[in-house]
Amino acid sequence: MLNDKQKIIDYSGRVFFKEGFYKITLNEIASGLMISKNTIYKHFKSKDELLQEVVNVFLAGMYEGITKIAESNTNSVNKFISLLNFASGKLAQHSPKWHNDLKIYAPDLWQKIDDFRKERLHGFLSKVILQGQKEELVEKFPPPIIIEIFISSVRSVINPYFLTSSDLSYQLAAKSVFDILLNGILTKKGKKVYKNFSSQNHEIH
Repeated sequence: MLNDKQKIIDYSGRVFFKEGFYKITLNEIASGLMISKNTIYKHFKSKDELLQEVVNVFLAGMYEGITKIAESNTNSVNKFISLLNFASGKLAQHSPKWHNDLKIYAPDLWQKIDDFRKERLHGFLSKVILQGQKEELVEKFPPPIIIEIFISSVRSVINPYFLTSSDLSYQLAAKSVFDILLNGILTKKGKKVYKNFSSQNHEIH
C-alpha cells in the first residue's frame, strides 16, 4: 500500500508526464486525488518541491532498471534490447508537453535528467560493449567512439524539438536509433542473435 506522500508523487508524475506541469495547479492535483490541498502541503512546501521529487523518483526507477539489466546473466545483445524496451516503455509515458515545460520552466531539472541519461547510459554501454566484444557479438570498434555515437544520437533524437518537428513518438524514435546503431556495431554472429531474439516472440516493442 502506498502512503499519502507516495500517492501524491505517483499521481502527480502521471499527470505531469502527460500534461506537463506548468499549468497544473496543486488544487487540480488535490482534486484528482480527492484530498485537500493541505494534505499535499504536509509533505511538500510547494509545487516546485513536488516536481523535484517526481523527477527524483523517476530517475531512481531508471537507475534501478538500468542496473538490473546491466547485471543480468545474459548476452550483450539481449541487454541492449532489454534496455531499449525498458527505456522506450518509460518514454512512452512522457509527452512533449512534459519535456517542453522542463526545458523552459525547470532547466536545472532538465539538465539533471540529461546528465543522468549521459552518465548512466555511458556506464551501461561501457560494460555491455566490452562484454559484447568478448562474446564476439560486437565489432572491435573503440568503445569510447561507440559510446559517444550512441549518447549523441540519443540526445539529438530523443528531445521535444526534434520529435515535434518530425512527428515521431518517443518510442519509435528510441527504437529507430537503437536499431540503426545496433546493426552498425554487431558482428555477423551478433546480428544472428539479434534476429533470433526478435523472432522468438520477444520482439522489440
